[in-house]
Amino acid sequence: MRKTIQGKIYPNQKIRKILETNSRGCQKVYNHFIKERKKCDKNKQKQPNKYEQKKQLKEFKDTNPELKNIQSQILQEIVRVKVPNTWQKYQEHKKINSQAKYPRMKTDKGWYSSFSYPQRTIDKNGKQWVFKIENNNLIIKQGSAVKKSERELKTPLKLNQPIQGEIKTLTISWKNWDKILVSFTCEIKEKPKMPLNEVEEARGEDRGSINLMADNKGWRVPNPEYWKKEEELINELKRALSKKQQPRFKGDKTKLSKNHAKAKRKLVKECQRLTNRVKDRNHKITRRIVDKNDLIVYEDLKMKKMVEKKNVKGKKRKISKYTAKGLQEVSLSMIKDFSIYKAKEAGKWIWFVNPQNTSKECFECGMINKELGKKRWFVCVNPKCDYENDRDVNAAKNILYQGITELGTGHGRLSPRLLERV
Repeated sequence: MRKTIQGKIYPNQKIRKILETNSRGCQKVYNHFIKERKKCDKNKQKQPNKYEQKKQLKEFKDTNPELKNIQSQILQEIVRVKVPNTWQKYQEHKKINSQAKYPRMKTDKGWYSSFSYPQRTIDKNGKQWVFKIENNNLIIKQGSAVKKSERELKTPLKLNQPIQGEIKTLTISWKNWDKILVSFTCEIKEKPKMPLNEVEEARGEDRGSINLMADNKGWRVPNPEYWKKEEELINELKRALSKKQQPRFKGDKTKLSKNHAKAKRKLVKECQRLTNRVKDRNHKITRRIVDKNDLIVYEDLKMKKMVEKKNVKGKKRKISKYTAKGLQEVSLSMIKDFSIYKAKEAGKWIWFVNPQNTSKECFECGMINKELGKKRWFVCVNPKCDYENDRDVNAAKNILYQGITELGTGHGRLSPRLLERV
């Protein structure tokens, strides 16, 4: 199992300039090999594979000697991973849209915002290495063209959590060079899943845009609506940005003003602050759920299909833009992803069930209330059944019951007592 551990580095001005030149060099290599693929496509020639482009990289470095100052692994990773992935995405998009444009070139406006060291080679004596951590410092090696005395770059490092397992890759990324972030991808041992017959606590969780989470015991987390509350401020910052000096049409030679850069930085910071709040909230919720339960059952929601305006057959669906926006802002798929990796780490069970009629179906008698609509309180339509409950709690009960029946009870499976506790 792989886990990413993030942190920040605080380089001095000299190291910062070196990192900036590295990013420009990466940008140059990326643009060159994307152009090569465009030429082949226009001339209807066979596309070069990543191994052929890797050979071409040596020739390109000979014609551009400044690239020899950059660690070779960084440039190889661009040719081996980034360029093929970009071209593959373009081809997939072209199948859907025949008028799809070629991948755009990376510019100096900040489109190229990260580079990676794909491996950390260390021999038995610990002599050969590309990057390493020593005494809360990150030490990175530069290319072979740099003098030996200046080849190592040492900068203070602050990690969000201690390193676990074996480090596989390092990625350095930034946003307008305000904060320089590092991400270490580590290989950690996955804890074996507990046997089903040892599961003691199980929860069914219903996710939504009004109640972010609701479980079968009645615990609910209302949606804090961070984006909705700050929407006016963000729109104000966008309007302020649009008024600053900038090119207004294609071919306009007006230069971007310093005030434009300041206004853009303000907008980016505000958006980043809100995304961080959403991430923090989702981490806290999923941590509580995973720590307290051995089995968690969710609906298998297809978020992309829920937001799309067309169904599988290509016919238009009736979906309000506000509904689609609300579903995107609550980031339900992020909650699912966080729950999966936390459950894997703890060796616990996570299960997904079909979401069809979970809110409309009565938990007691199984009759479907087709007239439920947008009502928040579920009342069973069966005259012989007096069941009523919050619609999200009713859905969570159905989700858990469905999950337990799918996994099975008795004979080394789940305990039948779990069905009684639903």
